[in-house]
Amino acid sequence: MNTLSIKPSALDITLKITFAVILIYLGYKALNYGIQGLGYFKNNPNTVTHPFVLLTHIGTGFIALVLGPLQFFKGLRNRFVKLHRLMGKTYLLAILLSGTFGLGIGINKLFFLQQLVFGSGIIVLALAWLFTGFTAYWFIRDGQVKKHQEWMIRNYVLTFAFVTYRIGLEWLMNLGFSFEETGIMAWLCWVPQLMVVDYWLQLRNQKMANSDTYAKIKA
Repeated sequence: MNTLSIKPSALDITLKITFAVILIYLGYKALNYGIQGLGYFKNNPNTVTHPFVLLTHIGTGFIALVLGPLQFFKGLRNRFVKLHRLMGKTYLLAILLSGTFGLGIGINKLFFLQQLVFGSGIIVLALAWLFTGFTAYWFIRDGQVKKHQEWMIRNYVLTFAFVTYRIGLEWLMNLGFSFEETGIMAWLCWVPQLMVVDYWLQLRNQKMANSDTYAKIKA
């Protein structure tokens, strides 16, 4: 009996630790990619805005990428409420900075460098990232915890675009796509994932609503 009760808990902890390690590793790879690119961007001023903008965007995005998963651990939230709130505020501040600088990069790409697909994708991503973060913050300030959690999930999907873009870019280039053609990754790194997660949230809410209705009828 005790063995059966211990195994799921141990498995759950192992999966969470593994997931966290994978996220940190992927985040490190994305951060390293951005830092390596700074030299190129610095020597080619027509390709991007000032390196400081890019570095701030990547650095604060990496902070959000690492802190995000910790916010979803129920045990951590319940046992260390103050720490959870502090990390949440730091996470949202990182998004505010990274999203704002990302918006600037997108505007530069679209209007000054005439990169329509890539620039527009980055602009919409930055706006969606800022909007979902603000919405999550508004709901928790209003005391609507469930809504807050849902919008934080959506927001982290956009945070993780920081990683999926890097992976997708390398994959497309290995397939022979030119750098210009890989601009589509500015959309593919977040739109499909956000649609899937949003659909999953709707299904979960519908299932919970049906369960509540059944419970009331049975009572």
